[in-house]
Amino acid sequence: MTEKIATNNVDSKRQELKQLIKNFQAINEHIDINIFPTMYNINLEIVLGTRKCSALSSFLDSY
Repeated sequence: MTEKIATNNVDSKRQELKQLIKNFQAINEHIDINIFPTMYNINLEIVLGTRKCSALSSFLDSY
């Protein structure tokens, strides 16, 4: 994968991620099922910053 990136043979970031997930599926066949639900299990107490619409907030705002 990094060879394609180094030689600019990747069409888009979307294609790059699809290829990366496909490569990971050789290790764990359920990788796609495991990755996407983790976006819902985020502890906002430890996130450095968030963006909602166009407003940015930093973890420093609450200290």
